[in-house]
Amino acid sequence: MHIASQGRIMASIRVNHERLLDFCAAVYAGAGVRDADARLVADTLVQADPWGHQSHGVLRLGWYLDRIRNRVLDPVTKPEFVVDAGAMALVDGHDGVGHVLTVLAAKEAVGRAKRHGIGAVGVRSSNHFGTCMNYTTMAEHKGYAIVAMVDVLSGVLTGSGFLSAVHSPYKTAEKSNCGHLMIAIDIGAFQPLAEFNARMERFADEIKAVPPARGFEEVFYPGEIEARNDPRNRRDGIELPEDTRADLARIARESGLESKSPLA
Repeated sequence: MHIASQGRIMASIRVNHERLLDFCAAVYAGAGVRDADARLVADTLVQADPWGHQSHGVLRLGWYLDRIRNRVLDPVTKPEFVVDAGAMALVDGHDGVGHVLTVLAAKEAVGRAKRHGIGAVGVRSSNHFGTCMNYTTMAEHKGYAIVAMVDVLSGVLTGSGFLSAVHSPYKTAEKSNCGHLMIAIDIGAFQPLAEFNARMERFADEIKAVPPARGFEEVFYPGEIEARNDPRNRRDGIELPEDTRADLARIARESGLESKSPLA
């Protein structure tokens, strides 16, 4: 049991990861998103919850759905390369799905880094893309370091919105006007990958050796908490707050997908 913010006692309810993923994908496919893209967006949302990033998890399912219904997010993503210059490129997303555009940019950045040692791909006229960790882990598994820069690089440089011109995903009737910049670096151009990995192990060991602050038992390096949370939540089910469960139930009713609801 746990205590809600309003003082109500609620039973902990865990939801199966795969059923939740299938449901979210069905919701977006039903709203006109291509099947593969719907699965990609669903995966990025559902993955955030096992990591412990619930602010970027399935609670956003309805937000993106409302943006599609309000016609400020095009469910059929149509990327256009407006700059294609060797190591660098710029993609106009035409208000498409941010997750899809960002995966494209990340893959393009990695491919260009393979050919040129470094790759930088900007995206303009995009939408919110969920948690950044989805894209950093995708690149690191390929042996590359990748950075998502903010505002000056992702907004000013790409020709997209910046500061007050970028609209919150909470405002589902307004175009997002956000941009992204993905930079990939070929580690092998600097040093052998095995040497880099060994040095990163020493880097992590030094972080772990820092004495924790009073009241804490351990110091974590970036991504460590998520790596611990993920297998447990996949095994035991994802614990969702009451308001998120209520929103999923509402979306299931409105979308005619109650038979696919992971709460059934």
